[in-house]
Amino acid sequence: MSRVEGLDPSRGLVPNEALCRMLSIPRAFRPEEVDRVRALAEAQAPVLGEVIVESGPADRRSSEVRWLPHGPDTKWLYDRLGSLIHTLNAQHWRFELGGLEAIQVARYGVGDGYDWHVDLGPGQASMRKLSISIQLSEADAYEGGDLQFPDGPERLARNRGDALVFPSFMHHRVAPITAGERWSVVAWIVGPPFR
Repeated sequence: MSRVEGLDPSRGLVPNEALCRMLSIPRAFRPEEVDRVRALAEAQAPVLGEVIVESGPADRRSSEVRWLPHGPDTKWLYDRLGSLIHTLNAQHWRFELGGLEAIQVARYGVGDGYDWHVDLGPGQASMRKLSISIQLSEADAYEGGDLQFPDGPERLARNRGDALVFPSFMHHRVAPITAGERWSVVAWIVGPPFR
């Protein structure tokens, strides 16, 4: 445990290092599930990925996204993601959670990326508690494009079907793609404000 200046452990106050834990779940989704998500995404019209800040759109993301709204065709995916996130939350963070926002599938091509950011923001984004990313591309389908954290390993959740779950307030980025393309599911589970 690290020591924090001015913190008296004898008073029962210790750093909550588990709060900033990211979890990598190898092969969280089976190949047929990945194929099914990819087919659902490819049936949707792509739009440019945007970052909304209080002053309007920000210029730090380059990608295309497709939204998978709640519906009969996506119910299994919402159920699967919700179950996975609620189980991991009960074991690791114990945040007070509600439901999932609309699921996003992102496609990053050569030159695309998403600079350092957090998934919290104004409006609806202020309610985000946990973020999840599911790798839809094969690891060798692209170069660059790694999902990175300032204090994390260089490569995380790179295999097809791998998932990464982390608190939405953690800084992260998608490094620029130098070859090929990267597809991934991105979803956020919301809840009441932190107390």
